[in-house]
Amino acid sequence: MSRLRWPGAVLVAFALLLPDMAAAQERGSVTGLVVAAETEQPLSGVQVSIPTLNLSVPTDERGRFLLTNVPQGAHTLRFSLLGYKQVTQEVTVGATVSNITVRLETDALRLDELIVIGYGEERRRNIAGAVASLRPETVEE
Repeated sequence: MSRLRWPGAVLVAFALLLPDMAAAQERGSVTGLVVAAETEQPLSGVQVSIPTLNLSVPTDERGRFLLTNVPQGAHTLRFSLLGYKQVTQEVTVGATVSNITVRLETDALRLDELIVIGYGEERRRNIAGAVASLRPETVEE
């Protein structure tokens, strides 16, 4: 009989501690919109991430994003897209959904990171072969 009581006592203790463990793991969501600073047009494909949690999502075609299952508290969001300056923004995640709008400014220096090829695109550092560059002035002529 004593052997049957011990596992039951462990289960009762676990059931009593379960609500406290759930409260310690409360989660929330962050949603928002990413637009170009100059035109206020939505930007698709922006990587929205919380580096410390290894969470990352891209924005959709309307510039919207949704990060779910984020632990409550203060977090730093990072927004990055080729051709735009990287932006970081602090956000506090709580019981209600956090909603933010971020404006990205263009960065001509970061355009050098993109290589357009006949059937896709690739970063310059990943190309093994000949690469030709055209300056904007040449294209205008």
